[in-house]
Order: sequence, then C-alpha cells, then structure tokens
Amino acid sequence: MLAQTRKLFLLSVFFFIEIWLGVPRWYALAAGPALMTDKVTVEGAQAGDEAKYSLQGTVVNSETGEPVRNALVQIYGNGNLLMLTGPDGKFKFEGLPYESTAIEVRKPGFFSEREIHPTLGIFKQYVVGPDTAPVVIKLYPEGVIYGRISGEDGEGIEGLPVQLMVRRIQDGKMSLEQSSGTSTNEEGIFRIAELQPGTYFLHVGPGATPAIFPERLSQSGAQGYAAMFYPGTADVDSAAPIQIIAGKRAELNLSLTTQPLYRVSGTISGFGEGQFPNFEFFDSAGVPVGLNQRFDPANGHFEVQWLSPGTYTIRAFVTIQSNQNLTASVPVTVNSDMSGVRMVLAPATNIAVRVTAEFTKTDSWRPPEGQSFNPAYVMLSSKNRLGWRTSVGAELIDGGKDGWMQLRNVPPGTYNVVINPSGPLYVQSATSGTLNLLEHEITVGSGSSVQPFEIVLRDDMATLDGKVSKDGQPSEGVILAIPHQAVGSTRIQPTGPDGTFELGQLAPGEYTILAVDRVDQLEYANAEVMRKYSSKLQEITLASDQKGKTELELIQVQE
Repeated sequence: MLAQTRKLFLLSVFFFIEIWLGVPRWYALAAGPALMTDKVTVEGAQAGDEAKYSLQGTVVNSETGEPVRNALVQIYGNGNLLMLTGPDGKFKFEGLPYESTAIEVRKPGFFSEREIHPTLGIFKQYVVGPDTAPVVIKLYPEGVIYGRISGEDGEGIEGLPVQLMVRRIQDGKMSLEQSSGTSTNEEGIFRIAELQPGTYFLHVGPGATPAIFPERLSQSGAQGYAAMFYPGTADVDSAAPIQIIAGKRAELNLSLTTQPLYRVSGTISGFGEGQFPNFEFFDSAGVPVGLNQRFDPANGHFEVQWLSPGTYTIRAFVTIQSNQNLTASVPVTVNSDMSGVRMVLAPATNIAVRVTAEFTKTDSWRPPEGQSFNPAYVMLSSKNRLGWRTSVGAELIDGGKDGWMQLRNVPPGTYNVVINPSGPLYVQSATSGTLNLLEHEITVGSGSSVQPFEIVLRDDMATLDGKVSKDGQPSEGVILAIPHQAVGSTRIQPTGPDGTFELGQLAPGEYTILAVDRVDQLEYANAEVMRKYSSKLQEITLASDQKGKTELELIQVQE
C-alpha cells in the first residue's frame, strides 16, 4: 500500500511536469520518489537596480557517483520552480532574487538522504546569494529482492503471498516491521522493489487453497503449502537475514514441499437471533491467517478448512450494540482434523479512563471554556513478533464531562498505554489500581475486567536548553531525553543547524540525555548498547518549573 501511494503521488507530479515541460510519458510510469535538500552554486547577474542570481547543482548516484539525469528538482522561495536535470545530472535556475530556499529532488527508483535517515529533521534552508559553495546532491538507488518459488515438481507456485519483514529500531529496541509484499505470478516469480537499505526477512505463504485435494472434499488427505521463511524454516529466529544496501538486487529462490492440511470445527454460542458472529484464526506469531470457512447461524456450527500443522488462536466476535461486542478466544494446536471446539461469547472488555489536569499557575494555559475538550489522547498499542500492530483509542463519554473516556471492545492481549496531552501539559501519573502504566504493560484477558485508568496531567513542566559540539565545534545532531521512570516516552528532537536545542514540556524527574548523529540505528533501550557511549551520556534531574542547561558531545553511532 505504501509503495502504491508513493507511485500515485509521483504520477500526479510528473503528469503536471509532462504537460509543462514536455517530459516523456514513460518517465511518469516509473516508481518511487526521492527527496533531498542541499546547497547549490550561486552566480550573480544584474537586472536593473536589483541583483539577480542563478542556482546550479549536480545530482549523482550515491553508489556509483554517476550523474542522475531527468531528476525532478524543485526550489522554494518567493515561488516554486521546477526543472529536470540534464544528461550530466546538472540543473540551473536563473533570475532569482536574494532569498532563502530549500531544494527537493525526486527520481523514480531513488531515495533521498532524508528518506534513508528520517531523523535528520526539517528541510534545510540555504541563502541564495553570491557566496554559496558548490555541493553535490546524492540520491540513493533502490534495492530489489526478486526470485522464484517452486513446488516439489519444479513448477512455479502461482498466487502465493510474499511478504518482507525489515529489522528496524522501534522505541529504542530492535524489532521486525512489515515491509513491502506481493504475490507470485503464474510462473512462481515475484519481485519487490523500492527497498531502502536494511536487514530483511522473506516470508511466503500460506497457500490459499490445497495443492492436492482429496478424492472427496468431505474426506481427509488435502495437502498444500504452509507459511515459511527463507531459506525454508517456519521460525523467524532460524530465518536467513537478507542484507540490502543502496542499489543491491538480491535473487532468492525457494522450493517448497507440500504438507498435510487439516480441518477444525466446533460451535459458537452466546449470540442472539439475527446476530452473525465473525471469527478469525491467528498463527503462533499473531498474524491473521486467510481461511476457507463455513458457519451456520442456526446452530452455531463452524468449520475451517486447509490449516497446516501449528498452534493457532481462534477469536470470534459479534456486535450487539454500537459500543459493545461479544467476544471469545480459544487456543488450538492442529496436528490432525479437530472437532468439538467450543467458543462461548462474552462481553468484550471496556476500560474506563479518567483524565484530570492540575493547574499550578494562574497565568498558565487553560482549555477553552464552554467547549467539549479532550484533555489527552489515550491509546492502547501492541505489536506481535512480525510487526502486526493492534491499537485501541479511547472515546469521550458524555462529551468528556469530568475527563471521562472509555477504551471500548479491547481485544485480548498485552498493551503499552500511550498518552498524548492536548495542551502544554505533561503526564504526572497513570495507574490502573496499583499498576503504574508509565512503567509497565497491561494485560487484557478474554472477557476480563480491568480497573479504570487514572491519569493526572500537570502544567509545572521543566525545560532543558543546551548545545552540541564535536571536537570543540558546534555540531548538528539529534537529542534524546530518556526518562528513568516512564518507559517508552523518550523525547527525540533534532538540534538547530548551530547545534542548539530546547526541550520543553518535560515531566520533572531523572533523565539520561545524549546527542547522536543518527538515531535510526541506535538501540537506546538496550543497556548493553548504551554502555559503549557511557562517557558522553549526561544524567540530569529536573525539578518542577526548572529551566535546565547542558552541553553535549556528539556521539557518532556505530552501525
């Protein structure tokens, strides 16, 4: 979906350019924009009494150094101007006034440095004038993973799902996230492009239908293709990592063997007349499994066909009111045909949430009077091993009177509580009974009762100013403020070009403060990793309303 969105955006941009500049139609059919901001060479000219300048630069392939032709270059100032680079990768804008501008560069099949390293911050601004130094703009070519998936007979398997997982740092921890996906064609061939540098894992299957059917559908004996990681393992921990660097094209071929497929059947009860329960199967990693299923609402009997051996969780639910579901969840281990599974629907878990704000200053910000106001956005968020994310957001009750909200129809699982205040406030505390929600996850069982969340916001927040240097000189970087108590609420903020920064709305307490050249490769929640940088970490305690100051030495993160 992300790749398709990128393509649609690019098509609209290049369709406009095609009309305006006569760009060939084939160019707009390529994939993947690249964005970049950088310096240019500036030349002066005279136009009456007002000085005019020209901007010129070169766009090159970061891996080969070759010029990138037909890259779309756009500048911003008093107006937006666009042009394409020539065969030598050069561009030149003429007749410009003295002004500040940014430059964007797009090219199908390339990424910008900002896309590769998204923590670099906003677009840099450069002054158009007589003294701007020449700079080369680098674009990073996409990576591609392609190959063929065949069966035991060597024939390609058609229509098999292919999904990439990418290893990324999320909330300071290394994790797997979903990336691009596709399906094999009639020859079993697949191709996934627009890949940024990273470590990937290839996941294929399961097949939607059996490769071998029994003589009668009512009989056992179906065989098909189970879900598998490259190079042929059911467990991601045993899968082979695929290293992609800019411009790399990796060919992966995989041969699969058929496995027995089984049926699971049973009954669902607890729903009323006219209600039709939905049910889903999730594999051991928490990923939904597509199924051939049948359900008879007259007697509640269900049957699911074509399951490969493994451990699954069956979840069923039905909506009885606009704000209430009935749910059931049952684990099953499938190694043969299974019948007699019983599921009893019960009310889903709703969790009351109360948010109160304590104002300590007469002149501090206040929410608008006489209007419905949500003091904070509260959400439960969880993620399984393969990056599939579940989230539930709180809804206001009675317009949020007295700060009451509700998390409705929460599926069973273990969640982090995410709290984002709506105004210049910080989260002082968040509890559910005796459980500190800022330090611990919360587990919700099927049909269980959870004590209300009590969240307190305050306005006596602290601020921290400072500057970053490297070898005694001011240095641009990214600031991390890691609280010792509130897990998962690390503040990440880029500095200014001169290395200065200001962190506001900080909760009073103890922090580890550091400055890095890049945060996308830093496992800052891993104590062993952080130990390598201990000499450049600052331990700071901030009191209510304190305006702290610090100086930091830039850390160059090791990839």
